Amino acid sequence: MVLVGLEDSGRLIAEALAARPDEERPWAALLRAFDALLRQNEESPEQTLRYVRMLQETPSLRARHHEKQLQWRELRVPEVARRLATSPDRPKDSGPSALGPAAIACLDVATAGWVACDGAVPVDVLLDRAMGALAE
Repeated sequence: MVLVGLEDSGRLIAEALAARPDEERPWAALLRAFDALLRQNEESPEQTLRYVRMLQETPSLRARHHEKQLQWRELRVPEVARRLATSPDRPKDSGPSALGPAAIACLDVATAGWVACDGAVPVDVLLDRAMGALAE
């Protein structure tokens, strides 16, 4: 029950990714697609912080959250493949399958940092830093 909203989050990110400008590079589009999720969480940052902390500190919830994130990948791969002008079905074209999980890893690192600093640094700043590190 605690994780029901995560399915909607995956769809929200996929829709935001598809809505990004076509000329935007895939990594930048993934970064900006997370803005939709972060805006949603801005409505009640204290509640979001408590929720995320609970996810991180409860092993069973953390594992289930990870499973949900794996499902999100399938929602993003076709759009990333389109932006890379490749096919998500061809094994040699691993870019579409690699970029999504890498972006989620950055989101996880940013979220963990946000919880660790008790929200003192905005999660969007931490996400920009994490994704920026891989973009270089």
